[in-house]
Amino acid sequence: MSTLQKNKNILFILTGSIACYKVVQVISSLVKENFNVECVMTSGAQNFIGISTLEGITGNKIYLDLYESGYAMAHISLVRRADLIVVAPATANYINKIAQGVGDDLASTLFLAYDFKKPFLIFPAMNVAMFEHPLTKEAIVKLKKIGICILDTAQGSLACGEEGYGRLLEPEEILRKIKEHLNLKEFQPIKFHGDACRILITGGGTVEKIDSVRSITNSSSGNTAVDLANSLSERGFLVTLLLSEQNQRKLSSQVSVRRFLSSSDLDSLCLKELSVKHYDFVIHAAAVSDFSVKEIQINDSAEAIKYDLNKLKMSSESEITLILKKNKKIISDLKNYSLNQNVKIIAFKLMPKSSQIDIETAVRKVFNHSGVSFVVHNSVEDLVAQKDSRKFSIYSTNKGNIESQQVDGVSGLAHQISMLMVGG
Repeated sequence: MSTLQKNKNILFILTGSIACYKVVQVISSLVKENFNVECVMTSGAQNFIGISTLEGITGNKIYLDLYESGYAMAHISLVRRADLIVVAPATANYINKIAQGVGDDLASTLFLAYDFKKPFLIFPAMNVAMFEHPLTKEAIVKLKKIGICILDTAQGSLACGEEGYGRLLEPEEILRKIKEHLNLKEFQPIKFHGDACRILITGGGTVEKIDSVRSITNSSSGNTAVDLANSLSERGFLVTLLLSEQNQRKLSSQVSVRRFLSSSDLDSLCLKELSVKHYDFVIHAAAVSDFSVKEIQINDSAEAIKYDLNKLKMSSESEITLILKKNKKIISDLKNYSLNQNVKIIAFKLMPKSSQIDIETAVRKVFNHSGVSFVVHNSVEDLVAQKDSRKFSIYSTNKGNIESQQVDGVSGLAHQISMLMVGG
């Protein structure tokens, strides 16, 4: 048994949705991995799955009634002994009810007894009209602002026959999210005092065209930026992501996305976003090419001929010389672009395996030349690892000295960045 599973208690609250069948699969998988799972079912949930089904899978009593004889304090004890609380599926009724502080049954009273000392995850499942209803959206924002993690929904066919958002995530994704939050070394809820922070994130590699089919690019996938955007959005931040056209991964419906191709495109988008909207933080994770093509010389004649960059495609029969020009450092201009002159910038520094002295020298150079508040360092060799096995170091400065904190995985990085943003 791994240290993750050992003595870990997970409390599930199931509300009335046909998607309950997916949650049975999740619970079964967790029990097989030696987690202790306890369940609370609303009267609505009992219409979709049997009490004996969950009792048989978990080996534990299933809690149904706030006033059940002998269990009058269950709403306190269940919350206290849980290491993580999961509401799945969470209906529109449940989300709107708890956002108003209503505690008229066991499931909603459990929320009022929540002590904010462990993760509380809500996985919505409802019709698209219910999901997009202004009051539901308002309730979701309200809950996120007090530190509740509300996951995105999937998009697809709904039980009512309609298409759109509101579909419960698949069991594998729910399991992954649960384990991400159990893996956190320490938990602190992300609470906002006033409006939620607005974040601009850049991600992916730039493409500098040589002709219509050839280009200069790099191996950056943009996946770390996508994962950060999704994770920070789940935590209640207002996220805009500037993402390379090469990355086509699915993003949370709560993330606003703009696409770029070249470094010039990205620079223009940064200027447009920062100069007209108030952003509190910029996370600059994009891999921007240091060079772009100035001109091309065709060398198979006695005298080199300049190639017209606007032509569709060069002949592959000729030898050529590429003359490159240095691109501007976008990160150095972000503060100048910003409507909010107090914006905090988080830079990324990717390096090959290096000594600690070389890393700190490179990080200090970023601080000195870019006006950033934090630098996230990671290693090229670490990119092949699974996203939650990667190591990141977050650097800051204190009276001229560089300090660092290591975090594990993208989920750990997102959590630590969240704490920096809310002053934790």
